[in-house]
Parts: sequence; structure tokens; C-alpha cells
Amino acid sequence: MKALSRKCTAFLLSLTLLLTLAPTALASEALGDDLDLRSTTLNRGTELGEGTFWSNTFSDLRQENYVVYTPNTSVTPIVTYGDYTTATSTVSAAAKRLEEQGLRVVAGINGDYYDTLNGAPLGTVMTDGVLRVASASNYAVGFRADGTAILGAPALAMQVESANTSFSIAAVNQVRYSYGGIYLYTYDFNARRSTGTNAAGYDVVCSAVDGRLSIGETLTLTVDEILPEATDTAVSEGKYVLTANLLSGEENLALLRALAVGDTLTVTVRAADEGWNDVDYMFVDMPPGTGDVPLTVFQSLPVNGLVVVASPQELVGMIVEKAVNMAGLMNKRVLGLVENMSYYVCPDCGKQHSVFGESHIDETAKRFGIEHVAKLPIDPAYAAACDAGQIESLKVPELTELADYIERVAY
Repeated sequence: MKALSRKCTAFLLSLTLLLTLAPTALASEALGDDLDLRSTTLNRGTELGEGTFWSNTFSDLRQENYVVYTPNTSVTPIVTYGDYTTATSTVSAAAKRLEEQGLRVVAGINGDYYDTLNGAPLGTVMTDGVLRVASASNYAVGFRADGTAILGAPALAMQVESANTSFSIAAVNQVRYSYGGIYLYTYDFNARRSTGTNAAGYDVVCSAVDGRLSIGETLTLTVDEILPEATDTAVSEGKYVLTANLLSGEENLALLRALAVGDTLTVTVRAADEGWNDVDYMFVDMPPGTGDVPLTVFQSLPVNGLVVVASPQELVGMIVEKAVNMAGLMNKRVLGLVENMSYYVCPDCGKQHSVFGESHIDETAKRFGIEHVAKLPIDPAYAAACDAGQIESLKVPELTELADYIERVAY
């Protein structure tokens, strides 16, 4: 989760933002009859349910506890998995870590099954929108930025593309087997910051260039080093290792041998169920100009593209030019150009007036090769909606085409 306020109450999900679990309802509904059910309010919109039921399946009394919550600003699902994905921790220890950060934890759930020999999660782990552990199957529950949830099987397809080859990734940060195909390891895997492999493999060490490893997004890598026969290869921060066991078969090894130092690779992750591909868009509103703020945003966030906002005055064209040039230097796409206060429509005669001068937005867009332009009128309804905190409810036809375009190409 991003930008958590320190006064926010945390609903802790130990280990994972994608919790591997079977898709069942309450145990009592599946196995028997309720005898006693009580509820305790933990925080606004959050309750702890405690029940006793008779199990018709096992012929005994059983207990069940569950948390019911309504997404709101006071309670936010949050994830912790320790300093690396194979770290093991109790829920109480995980809660203590969060409370040391200024959060108040009101509930906690142990999120995933794991291999007791090495602590490796068996399902899929995703935090802050980044895949930490991934496999193609398993049911999961995922949480969006607004706290709402999705339950099902993401059925992830993880693909690597280069100029010379393409292949699928069998798993991310999971124990590599001789029959398992090609694996991807990151800095998050273990305490040694390595692949943890004890059998020889063909390893390709890469550096991240752009993007991140996330559902619905693209990660760009550059091949740094080829290790034809390696064990326990180091994975430093910002590095990725593609590897296959030397006994995994010639087909897998041939795919990795087609890569060379200096090659550019793109890694994409897609879910068969599009509900997992959203999960949301984040817009960062930056001040005018090309100072430290946009530079910091470009360098620290995975920016997919820019929408430049201007007004009709000719002087604004200089600011737009600087913004577009900076985007080009940072290899970021300008997705659209929006002109605020473009005109005013008289409510009495219906005539359009250019209050701040004639629009030059079309010429500016053509000059910089920007395909999508939107002209927003001066409309008192916009100000009224802002004052009422209802700006999201406004229907703005002028932005529809641009919004549709961003939705198609932003990822």
C-alpha cells in the first residue's frame, strides 16, 4: 500500500497482498451448523466475528474467527513479509513492526502457506504493487489501493521477450527444481541476497532499466553477465537473475543461451482474469515548470506517461515546450495535452467566448506530435463540484476520448 498515514489504523495481512487460500465461505456454512456467533467492533467499519459451530463432517465442536471490514479511510489492509520473502515471522511480531512505524494494528491474518524447510511462500506474494513471489496457479485474494478485494485465481502468465527469443517464466522467487523450467530471482528472495540454488544452473544476470515487476506492467532489463554453470548466484538490489537447472532440458537451456550481454529484455506479467490487471491508476499532480518536483517524480515513480495541462495564453506555450522536452530526455511519453479555461459559453445566447485569448493548443500539439487534445471550458459546475468534494462524479465529455486513450496505452 502506498502513502499510508501514520494515524491510519492497519488491518494487517501477514506475508502477502495476494493471500493464497481455498475459495470457501465461512467454515460453519460448509461443515455444519452455527451454535453461537458474536461480533466485536475493532474500528470504524471493521468487526471481529467469533463463532462456535458443530461440525457435521468431523462430529465435534469447532471455533472460527474472521474479520469483516468495509474499506474506509480509517482502516486499510496492509502487507508485511519481513526483510525478504523467505523470512518467517509470527503475526504478533509483524504487527509490532508496523506499530513501531506509527500504525495501529487492529487485526492480523497469517497470509500464506510456506515450505517449512526454507520459509519460501508456496503461493503468490505481491506488495506495493510489486510481485515478490509468483507462480502460475493457486487461488488468491488481492487488495486494490482503495481497500476493496478480489478473490479468485489470477492465472499469471509471465513472459520474457528479446530481439532473439521469447519464453515463459515458471516462477518468481520460488525454489528452483530440475524439472521446473526457467525461474526469475530478485533481491527480495532470501537473507543471502542470492538465488539460493545448490545445483548447477545456467544463469543470466540482468539490471533493471525501467518499469517494475507487476501485474499488467512491463519491466525492462539489460543483460549484464552470463554464467554458464553457476550455483547460488548473488542478486544485488536492482538486479534480476534468470536461471534454469542444467538438468531441466535442452529446450530451456537453449532459450537462455540465445541471450547475450547487452541484450534488452522486456518482462510482462498478465492475469487471465482481467480483474487482477487493473489494479488502479495513480495520477501525480505536479506544479508548473521543470524543477526538482517533476525530476524527482520521474526518477522515483514508475511513470507510464504524462498529460500536460496548459491554458490559452501564448506564454504558456514556453512552459509546455519545456515540459515536453524534459519528458523526452527522461524517455517518458506525453499521452495528451489539456487546455484549461479554453473558452466560456454564455448561458443566455450560447455563444462561445475566448476569455483568455484564442486557443493555440492544436498548433502546440501538432508541433510536438501529441495526438490527443482536450479543451475544457470555464464552467461554474466544475468549481461547485470541487467545493462539494464531488469532482469525481462529474461527466466531462471533452476528456472522454483522452481517458479512453490513456486506458488503452498507459500500460
